Amino acid sequence: MKNDLLKRLQTIEILPYLSFAAFVLGIKFALIAIYGNATPYWDQWDAEADHLYRPWLEGSLHWMDLFAAHNEHRILTTRLLALGLLELNGKIWDPILQMRVNAVLHVASLSVLLFYLSKTLLSPGSKTALFVFSAVLFSIPFGWENTLAGFQSQFYFLLLFSFFYLWAMSAYKTYSMKWWMGVAAGGLCLVTLASGALTILAGSLILVIRRVVAKDKEGVASSAILLLIAMVVLAIGLTPSIPGHAVLKAQSPTQFLFALATVVSWPANKTGIGVVIVQMPLLLLGLRVLRNREYQTPPCFFIVVMTLWLFGQFVSIAYGRAAGITSSRYLDLFAIGLVLNFSVLIVLLNHAKTQHKLRYGLGIAVWLATVAIGFNMSAGKLSADLQIKAREGLEQEKNVRAYLCSGDIAHLQNKPFLFTPYPNPERLKHLLDNRLIRSILPGNIYELNSRYPIGPDGEPFCDPGSLVRAFEVREWKNIDNTTGLVAVASISNNGWQGTDYFKSSIPGFRVIGSLIKSENDTGMVTLHLRRDDRILYRSGPRVAEQFVLVNNGGAGKFHTILPLALEWSVLEFSNTQLPDEFDVTLIDAGTKWGEWSAIALKVN
Repeated sequence: MKNDLLKRLQTIEILPYLSFAAFVLGIKFALIAIYGNATPYWDQWDAEADHLYRPWLEGSLHWMDLFAAHNEHRILTTRLLALGLLELNGKIWDPILQMRVNAVLHVASLSVLLFYLSKTLLSPGSKTALFVFSAVLFSIPFGWENTLAGFQSQFYFLLLFSFFYLWAMSAYKTYSMKWWMGVAAGGLCLVTLASGALTILAGSLILVIRRVVAKDKEGVASSAILLLIAMVVLAIGLTPSIPGHAVLKAQSPTQFLFALATVVSWPANKTGIGVVIVQMPLLLLGLRVLRNREYQTPPCFFIVVMTLWLFGQFVSIAYGRAAGITSSRYLDLFAIGLVLNFSVLIVLLNHAKTQHKLRYGLGIAVWLATVAIGFNMSAGKLSADLQIKAREGLEQEKNVRAYLCSGDIAHLQNKPFLFTPYPNPERLKHLLDNRLIRSILPGNIYELNSRYPIGPDGEPFCDPGSLVRAFEVREWKNIDNTTGLVAVASISNNGWQGTDYFKSSIPGFRVIGSLIKSENDTGMVTLHLRRDDRILYRSGPRVAEQFVLVNNGGAGKFHTILPLALEWSVLEFSNTQLPDEFDVTLIDAGTKWGEWSAIALKVN
């Protein structure tokens, strides 16, 4: 009976963690499914493909390479995870898998934080409030850059190891087994991100507070403090300086202070009062810990050391990345501050005298309102950022796949910013041409690793139509210039029995279109052309199902979606890969609003 009761109590205690993890993880997985893309991105090509996977597959990777600097950081843990996932996935590089594992890491680290913070909360209602607030907070995808990138596990490893280390420094006697385990977690912080040194520093400071303020000389040895400080000095000494990153740093005290005020007040950095309100609870608790022995307990020490850690991160980012201080990749760190502050508000409310509880309740309401207003003010930008990220991912996938299918570097050159997944097209070509790197590429860009050699639309994986355009689109500025425009006689098969939506009438031309009664009408028309022939063409405002085939697809050599042409435009079939003579089939398969196509042919 007693064992059954114990099991029930354990089940009840673990339910909040399971509910929190399932909710936040579900949100993250949905975000990855909607906006994620398996095309490796930016740093992944050098840090993973060339410096990790290639030597691993060659058998030339040395164990010291795992500790090599990546910019200012040592990313041992991220490298080990990347290699493990590569092997577990059958030597196929899958950034989507990396994103999902990163999501699990993030949720696991947050669960550890909530476990430690719950030790300060006495009532079940207080714990429920903390879990609900945290679940709502982390369901907001403000950290989407980390969520939608396979190469960001270092941020989540830093959180996980920092929480273990900082709790050990707050709660355990120095040189005990649990304390040494905490020190080991701190050591892992140093080989996760450069800011891991700040984690060790925060731990040393809480030991000072325990020994000097709380008079815990038996629990805290002076030599342990010196050991941690030595670790900090060593870590800073081994951190490389990157000359190219100097421009990202604060260039003046004014810029630094402005950047610091911005991060301290996030997400209410646009409200004007956030800098005063957002971090106020942590400051209040810190003062109570220093002045009141009632608060000098391991759970409260943990909140204090987390505050020191958090402000260390604030200062580091405000100085080192002042130019992009509110970049999405840093917000997962900033959000930890919101969880800490909310937990402190509950602690202060629980400790308040009855006559003061209303005052603290109003304080919680003001704090929550400030945070909510801050998030609401940035909601529009967040939605736009996610849409842009999804579009860029599709463009990167299309262009890299096009190169791998055709070998034409033009698919990597002269593209809009972030329409290719690496800034240097020649370097990207070099990496894609490497036999070992190509062999592990994700299946969304490399045909031999794709599970779908034929797409849902029946088209082959290497669909050159979207890769090699058979024509150029030009404006029809001078309506008297009819040079090269084809005549009605070029029609070899006409399934378009209508006109365009506007029932255009062009002197000397016959307009033929797919629209008879409505946009529901479909059909195709085939023309026999010679290279450099030109067609007058016009489309509706939607072209999702408007296609062009050259020689009925010609084993897929030319096949592309027709362009959007709201005004009459010229399609000039001048691609040098075209044969001297060929058939062009224009297809309208769309039945939705705005889907129609039309051409205008000379009548003689």
